[in-house]
Amino acid sequence: MLDRYEHGREFECDPESASLVTTSVRNLGVVAQGNQGGMWVLPTFSPEIPLEISRADAEASNLADFILLAHKKGIRIPDSIYTTTSELMTQQFANYARSQVKNVRVELPLDVSIVAIDKKIEFAANATDRFQGIYQLKDSVERLNAASPGLGWFITDTIRKGHGVGLTTYDPCRIANCVQLIWFDSETDQEAAAEVLDIDEKNVTEAHIEQARDERTFMPSDFLASVGGHKHLLSWSQTKKEKAACRSMSASRVRACIHKLKLVEADRALVMAALEFHDSIKVRKANAAIAPNGWFEHENLHEFECLDALGSLAFIVWDDSEFAREAITHYEEYAMNGEGSHSQLVGLFVELDEPASWGPFIDAYKLYIKRYAAFSNFIGALPEEE
Repeated sequence: MLDRYEHGREFECDPESASLVTTSVRNLGVVAQGNQGGMWVLPTFSPEIPLEISRADAEASNLADFILLAHKKGIRIPDSIYTTTSELMTQQFANYARSQVKNVRVELPLDVSIVAIDKKIEFAANATDRFQGIYQLKDSVERLNAASPGLGWFITDTIRKGHGVGLTTYDPCRIANCVQLIWFDSETDQEAAAEVLDIDEKNVTEAHIEQARDERTFMPSDFLASVGGHKHLLSWSQTKKEKAACRSMSASRVRACIHKLKLVEADRALVMAALEFHDSIKVRKANAAIAPNGWFEHENLHEFECLDALGSLAFIVWDDSEFAREAITHYEEYAMNGEGSHSQLVGLFVELDEPASWGPFIDAYKLYIKRYAAFSNFIGALPEEE
């Protein structure tokens, strides 16, 4: 993440000092007028000083104040020379992001940017075209469920929670949504065959199913088999018995029992990383503009529309990735051929002339970066496909 930036040395001086943002400060000069004809006259301002503050000057001043506020909130101003105040702010926030991920197991591919443009400060996190690791669930989930029923499903449920806070993966649930768009909106081979061949489901035979398979390559039974037969991973309908068998353990119960269970070290580390990410979602702070669903809301804090973005931070599969890779390849081709495709997972912006919203914006940025770091550490604890 943000590999193009260097981590600059930080200032240790008073954050209120104007020298921290010298690019936004102009010294007022006074021209001394000497003795003229035996009389002393009052000094006058240099003609280089503007008689009024221009809009550009006001924006630069606001941006300098924003930088100082971020510094106060823990996003330190770097000790480097920059041509513009905007460049200084970009590096300031990039350094903070870098500091938060330096100890994670793996940095999931993500491009984070913050820029001052069009009288706004914009923050965006985008999926990239860099390689996404493929991480497997089966062995870890099955061992954890064997140690304590529902403990393994806590892992899969916590991965899914990433979608709600702009940390999107191609996990089985999201892949199911993609499959619904490109192949079939069915949960049985009979339904899919009826849909493909345009016949009544009551009249579907095995021959019809095979004919439909020839046309679509994959059928619902193939998809279900790719996740070990666990319908809930795809958000498919279940019987009461099936629901009971895959009920996730709550975070409070996980926290209470984790130290009592005999787990291999890798599984224990995975559970602890899942709890850390789960806790980051549950953060509540009055000034952070955090909504009950874990995202951000504030009257002057605006969120871009980032639904159905292309790309993700990682592939999460049960054990074999063949179906997932095939499905996502077709989905992304389908999406790119349509209108409005984009790779933005989350985006926020504030107006430079609305200083009341700067604090919530800075808090939102910090929280997103911390969640990204916790999520990277969590996903990195899963075994990766060889």
